[in-house]
Amino acid sequence: MIDGAPDSYLRVLQDVTVHVNGLGKDEVREFSPWTANAISMFGHARQLLIASAVLLERRLPGPAFVLQRPLFEDSLRLAEFSGSSEAERIALMASWRRIGLKKVDGLAQKAARDGAVDDAAALRTHVMDELNKIDAALKRRRVTAKDFMNAEKAAVAFGREDDYPAYEMSHQAVHGNDLVHLISRETNDEGVLIIGKPKQQYVDAIAEWAAHSGLHLTRSFHMLTGAVAEDSALARLEARLTALNETNDNEGDAHPTR
Repeated sequence: MIDGAPDSYLRVLQDVTVHVNGLGKDEVREFSPWTANAISMFGHARQLLIASAVLLERRLPGPAFVLQRPLFEDSLRLAEFSGSSEAERIALMASWRRIGLKKVDGLAQKAARDGAVDDAAALRTHVMDELNKIDAALKRRRVTAKDFMNAEKAAVAFGREDDYPAYEMSHQAVHGNDLVHLISRETNDEGVLIIGKPKQQYVDAIAEWAAHSGLHLTRSFHMLTGAVAEDSALARLEARLTALNETNDNEGDAHPTR
């Protein structure tokens, strides 16, 4: 936070993003294939977090809002994975990878039918090899694949239920309804959107949501890697969010997407 300047949700998000972006950057470590896949998921979520901060800094809440759907989902999956036993981690990641590989296989089949991909057969062979490896690993460990919880159930399980309504709205925005266009629309001379909310309120609400996901990513990363958690840094960031919420509760609702 800039000395003497009032705090804001965007400033908290920027600081959370800096914190998350620094996790693991100076370490070279080896992990099991299952945990390595989760670390890769963390890397993807970190990129979404960084992109969210950049878009909000440029006052582009509509595109930032769309990114919150996958960021929220990744943060929940990582929370579930990191808090599970080793056998449960294998079960979860095996199911997750299976689903993705089967989708790739379906796309390869369609591309082959349409004549769009010359090496579709090679891609399908690779997918089948990977699926066979997963099945063999599960059999060796006597583990049954298990799906991640759906977003609604996971939100309740990991204390993110307040963010779930916004997730549902982001889900709709991803599929092209007018919500994201309304959020992105230019303000009029009074600085108020057509639906009656100042654009800054959307920036604030999305920044807070993204910051929550970033804090959850940090906790999951520490659990995944066994790294020493910087509890004081997390506590300060969480305290700033709490203070902003308390201020806004006194001044009126600043969370139109929730």
